[in-house]
Amino acid sequence: MAPDPAGWTALVLTGGRSSRMGSDKAFALLDGRTLLEHVLAGIPADVPCIIVGPDPGSLPRSVVVAAEPVPGGGPVSGMAAGMPHVDTPVVVVVAVDMPFAGPVLARLAGELASSADDVDAVVTVDAAGRRQQLAAAYRTDGLLAALAALGEPRNRAVREIQELLTMVEVLVDDAASDALVDIDTPDDLAAARRRLRSSTSAGTGGRGTMDEWIEAAAQALGIPRDLDVATILDVARDAAHGVERPAAPVTTYLMGYAVASGLTFDEAAQRLGALAREWPPTA
Repeated sequence: MAPDPAGWTALVLTGGRSSRMGSDKAFALLDGRTLLEHVLAGIPADVPCIIVGPDPGSLPRSVVVAAEPVPGGGPVSGMAAGMPHVDTPVVVVVAVDMPFAGPVLARLAGELASSADDVDAVVTVDAAGRRQQLAAAYRTDGLLAALAALGEPRNRAVREIQELLTMVEVLVDDAASDALVDIDTPDDLAAARRRLRSSTSAGTGGRGTMDEWIEAAAQALGIPRDLDVATILDVARDAAHGVERPAAPVTTYLMGYAVASGLTFDEAAQRLGALAREWPPTA
């Protein structure tokens, strides 16, 4: 990775177990986009992004994907897996379940860059004195040294890394605290949807979000709502990019037809995704 003029790299941790959510949080839908897409959208375009976790497939911006040697080792293990790909003097770590954190991340990078040389990291603290440990900026050399001193990173607490560093706490106001809210449960996701809906209702004339549309459409058709929308959208994107745009809705229709005819959802998605990615066929 070439040196970056922005001076910092975003390290997005997506490899959590998502046990309280019941499904992979990175791909939970919020206003028609996954939580991962929301996080990435809030990071400036000139900032390199490293994702540590499962391969997310097609995304709207270029990223580097890294993986833990053994998945599910916790955030410190994820940080250790991502750091070899960092070529900037500062790295800002964020969890994928903080979809609104983007503007705060840039502030953290700026705070650290302007701090004294003996400050290794800055971390956010809200008005109640709570640290948001998975929204913090680190000097790259300092974090690498701390990881080396810590040893085996699996199942280690972020607090253990931060105790090895000289850290400065950045007090954030209510607006920034709201931006750092994390989404751990379906109730948290529903609250975030209400938040977005209320913030945009004046400009949308009361039009519902994509999630609400899917809910209403499924009810109208008398089918279950528990759709794997992220996979459906991946198949549609593969068709739009690999064939042409009008192929996307037709392909998703064919996918539904195949599932109704007896093919499993995963089989249909895999076959159509592979076909689109290899299109056009070679002679």
